[in-house]
Amino acid sequence: VPDATCRLFETASGELVDAAVYQRAPLPIGACMVGPCVIVEDGTSTIVPTGYQASIGAAGEIVIEETAS
Repeated sequence: VPDATCRLFETASGELVDAAVYQRAPLPIGACMVGPCVIVEDGTSTIVPTGYQASIGAAGEIVIEETAS
């Protein structure tokens, strides 16, 4: 469940989109977020654009992959 939403400008489409916002720290291994979304942590934010998804890998890394069209 997202913590909030925000508006993002996607350069690929040239449009403003509503994006889910997730805090990184509580995301468990295996969590999956579909773009557009933002994963926020201390010192950085990861933007996942429309057409991509992010998941939390076995070592806690953020894995971003293109979704099937």
